[in-house]
Amino acid sequence: MLIPQLTRGTIAPDVLVDLHRLPGAARLRTSAGATTLGAMVSYTTLIRDPTAPPLLRHIAQGITGGPQIRNQGTIAGSACYANPASEMPTALVASGAIMRIAGPAGTRSCGAADFFDGAFTTRLAPNEALVALDLPASTNSPDYGYCKIKRSESSWPIATATALTSGNGMLNLVLGAAVTRPVTITVPPEISTLTVATIDQAVEHQGAEWWADELADIGYRRRVAIVALTRALASLQERIVKRDRP
Repeated sequence: MLIPQLTRGTIAPDVLVDLHRLPGAARLRTSAGATTLGAMVSYTTLIRDPTAPPLLRHIAQGITGGPQIRNQGTIAGSACYANPASEMPTALVASGAIMRIAGPAGTRSCGAADFFDGAFTTRLAPNEALVALDLPASTNSPDYGYCKIKRSESSWPIATATALTSGNGMLNLVLGAAVTRPVTITVPPEISTLTVATIDQAVEHQGAEWWADELADIGYRRRVAIVALTRALASLQERIVKRDRP
């Protein structure tokens, strides 16, 4: 989003820092099942690398825009911009990603669930940069569910939902686009229905708010959110059944 903002004149930074010279900035590395994404790993890199986490590859393939967006857009950049409608923040929270942050005081780590602070805001300090993202081995599982609902092919999503299994046998559903920051809802594997009340409680408990913009108001997004979550849950459950089928 940097180039469009510069072109429109909505931002005028005094200094721009090119992260390409950071060692490994554009590399995707997998070791013992865990994956590290450098700050300059693009959507195209995810799509072309067969070792990339399946969920992230799936989402990268469906990013709105042509080759220029997929070639220039980065996962770290999407995270730092923290657009509520963006797809990657939701996937990173669902995956349990650890954000590696560097600044004058040294380096620190922050879980993705804590990194996103609200609409277009993160826990990055003004003098810090996100230099890498670490994803646990569990993200390489082919068992995932994902749903994206948009008004048109070229628009930002109205709601996104990701479903993954957790380490304790529960299912983690993460809602995005309809809320100001990704919201996690943990449910038992045998659940078949969700309610708006359950989602409302999770949104309030996790300090998020329902999101509204020119594409949709809060009322519409609340109704669409439960559809997206239900479809993501059903997709995950279907994959699990197929995997376990003799």
